[in-house]
Order: sequence, then C-alpha cells, then structure tokens
Amino acid sequence: MGAVSKSLLLFNTVRYLKPNQIVNQVTKRFKKSEQFWQYEKKEIDYRSFNLWIDGLDNDVEFMRRFKPEELLENRLTLLNATRECGSWNYPDASHLWNFNVHYLEYLVPFYSLWKSTGNEKYRTMINQILTDWYENGSKEADSNQSYTISLRVVNQLIISDAVDDKQRLYKSIYAQYRYLIRHQETHLLGNHYLENLKAIVICSMVFSEDDAYKVYIRKLIDELDEEITADGLHFELSIMYHKIVLEDLIRVAVVLKAAGKSDYEQIRNKIQRMSTALYSIECGIERTPLFNDSGDNVAKTRDSLLKTCKELFEVTPQEKKQISGYYRLDDGKSTVIMDCGELSPTYMPGHAHCDCLSFEMFVDGKPVFVNSGTYQYQGDKRKFFRSTAAHNTVRINGHEQSELWGEHRAGRRIRGVRAKADGQSIQGVYTNYLGEHHSRKLKLSDNILAVLDKTDGGGESYLHLAPGFKYTDGLIRGNGLRITVQPVNSEVRTDESVYAAEFGRLLDNIVLVFTWKQDQQEHGYKIKIVKENELND
Repeated sequence: MGAVSKSLLLFNTVRYLKPNQIVNQVTKRFKKSEQFWQYEKKEIDYRSFNLWIDGLDNDVEFMRRFKPEELLENRLTLLNATRECGSWNYPDASHLWNFNVHYLEYLVPFYSLWKSTGNEKYRTMINQILTDWYENGSKEADSNQSYTISLRVVNQLIISDAVDDKQRLYKSIYAQYRYLIRHQETHLLGNHYLENLKAIVICSMVFSEDDAYKVYIRKLIDELDEEITADGLHFELSIMYHKIVLEDLIRVAVVLKAAGKSDYEQIRNKIQRMSTALYSIECGIERTPLFNDSGDNVAKTRDSLLKTCKELFEVTPQEKKQISGYYRLDDGKSTVIMDCGELSPTYMPGHAHCDCLSFEMFVDGKPVFVNSGTYQYQGDKRKFFRSTAAHNTVRINGHEQSELWGEHRAGRRIRGVRAKADGQSIQGVYTNYLGEHHSRKLKLSDNILAVLDKTDGGGESYLHLAPGFKYTDGLIRGNGLRITVQPVNSEVRTDESVYAAEFGRLLDNIVLVFTWKQDQQEHGYKIKIVKENELND
C-alpha cells in the first residue's frame, strides 16, 4: 500500500471518530506511565458483596472452557489453546490469549468446585495462583491494561471468600480501582469504556466511596443510554458482546440491590430490555449467531443469563421478530436470522464485519447455513473472517462491502441500509463503500428458502455450509438433512473454506459460490430442506 493510499485510509478511519476520542488518543500517548500497584494502601476497609452467581459461575458450559483439572497439572486452556504454565507472559501466544491469562477468570471454576465439593485442593490452587500473580504477574504490561483490570477486579471479588489473605486481595483490588479512575478508555469508548465504568461502580460500593459512586453511577447510566438501543441490543451489534454487557449489568444490579440503592431500578430496566433482545434473536437455536465478532466460548450462555435474570430480578423477556437491524423468520422447523443493520456505531467499528444482508439458517436449532465466525483478533486469518466472502452475502464486482483493515479498524463503509419484513420474507438494501447497490429478498416457507439478489454489476454470492455438510450435483447432505439447491440466473461452484464458532477453534467447511454477470435480473438460489427420515416414511 502506497503512502497516499495509507494516508487516505487513515483519514477515512479517523473522520468517523468523536472529537473527544481523537483528543484522548493524543493525550494517552503523552500521559505519564503508571502501574496500578502504585495506588496500594497499607490498610484497607471494605464491604463484602456476594458476586458469585450459581446460575452463571457454575454453569456447565462456562466450566468446561477452562478445564480446571488440567490447571491442577500445570496446563492452562484458554480460547481452545493449551499451554504449560510457568509464566505470566507467553510470547508465542496472541495478545488476546495473554490478556485472558490476566483476567484470572479461570479461578472462578476453582471457586465453584470448592463450593460444590468442599475439596481444599481447589481453594489452595486459587491462593497459589493469586500469590504468584501478586508477586510476578501484576508487573506484566498485559496485566496493567484498563480493560484487563476491569474484568479482573470483578473475578477477584467473585472468588474472595476462598482467599486466605483478604487484606492483600482487597488492597490489590483497591489499587486497580483507583488506577481505573485515572485511566478510563475514553480514547476507545464502546464496550471498553462500559467495562471500566462497571468495575468502578462496583468497587466504589465495595470500598464505601460514596462520592465516587455518585459520579460513576451517573456516567454508567448515561453510557448505557448511549450503548443500549431502544429495543435492547448492545449498539456494537455483536450478540457475543451483548451477552458480555448483560452479565456486567447483572453483577452491578446484584451489588446495588444488596446495598439498597435506588439506581438499581434503572439498571434492572436495562436488563429487562437486553433480555428481550437476547431472547428474540437467540431463542430456539443452539449457539450464538455469528454476526460481527462473535463466538461461543467468551460470553456466558443465553440460557444461563436469562435464567439468572428471571431468578434474581424477576425479568421475563418478550419475543420480537426485529431487533436493531436483525430480522428473524420461523416456519416451525427452520429459523433464519438476517442482518439488515448498519456496520456498527460510526465511532466504534472495531468488532464489525462485512455481513450486511447475510443470514444464518438453523433447522431444529442446529446450524445449516453459517457465517464463518471469529477465529482470532490477532493473526493472518483476521482479515478473512471480517471479509464479505466469510459471510452469506454478496460481493459486487469483486469489492468488499466496507473498507475494514488492521485488526479492529474501518475506513469507508456501507450506507443507506434499509429493510422491511412481513411474516415470511425480508427485503433489504444498502450501498457499499464504492457506491454500488445491493438489494436482497429472502423468503422462508415450509422449509423452502429463496434468496434473490440484485446488484449494480456482476455479483458473487456466498453460501457457507456448516461443517459436516457435503455438496454434490445440486444436493447438500448432512446431519440427517437432504437439501436441494436450485441456482437462479447464476452459476454455482464449490470452494473450501474455514469456520470458527468458537475463538481459537478452526474447522473446515464448504462454501457454495453463485456468480453472475451484470444485468437487471434477479440472481441467487432456492433451496428445499427435507429430513432424510421423512423421505423413507
């Protein structure tokens, strides 16, 4: 890329930022370097709140991610990658993996096992790891990141009952809390800033700092007004981050409710709306929909979150067919979820993908047609997973929908996104960053799905099959299904692709590619799904 092109790319990235983001980006570069442990006090007073929640922290799907019995044998599994312990810095691992080391989230399963079994080996391991982190890990650069701190202090509070030296624990938490007050991620905003505010509010209650509480609960509520859409979805439009933020609010609400704070009701109202959004998008399917940065092994599960909201706050979600640009169709057996929304908040596109008018399809809750997911945040595969070709949508004249680059950046992007739906169909349109138009009609009825596209020029439409499905001569088979494929004014070929429903876990799959030349016709495909056992009846 030439210097002029790079300069234009940077200009088209920066121009979407908020002015205070730009100022804070510059200020951050000149701010005096500090370490959070510089804020430790000799003695600290604190209040104990029970932040361990059985429905979330003892959930089977959450527990299985970390393989605690392996950690007892000095092996740590994070994001589907296992390494031998012995360091707080793993140069061969990504930044994301190293950040996860310093979240200390893997101590929560030990705490849950200690509570459920009474076996002291789990409590002993918690104290051993914490001691080593105080003495060694806390000095690492990845440990000093504000986002890392925001997650870690809550995890430390969750396991606090199992910690022997509580003064040391709470002195460390207090230091991280005071550091956060001086180092909020206002240069990024979005979920990062929200995580900072969540941690500060909770810690202000733990340490009875009412002045700080009054300031930061207002900042938190104002930020929630910004980040939670009118119908309850987190504004970065990633279902995974939506679930992360919902868990954040559950933790905040637990503390506010226990302390008798009147602000609890405002947080509960946000939880109500977010629960409705989550239920409306995910009900009846087996995994997180893979739009934007999403995966199944980071956030808590839908079921554990909704159950917890019901048990703790008497929140019951309502079902809607359209949530912040996501549209849903059901015909009794099949479910289609389609993205007809903008790229992301204009100033926070770091988790956006080129997935406008893409869809995923599930039969009896199991994925059949899939977006490719999110394998990594750092690495050579990041570019593909954010690209148009990684999603069940259209690339016009070989062009991307939006100008996504780097790990989390976006230059020019789609515009003019509009959609409408009735009970059986969805219609959407947008203009890509080069001014080319794409319109799509999608109809689902009696296990027949029709997808018809119009573009300004030649088109290439992608249809990714879930792993395990095979395609031969117009027929897809797998998972007990027989699916006939009929191209409409297009030619079809098969390519090999890759799929990641979880971070760090890469699977092979097949993608059908439908191509056409420039004309005014509708192009696309029609598919009919039949269960193999029904053919034999």
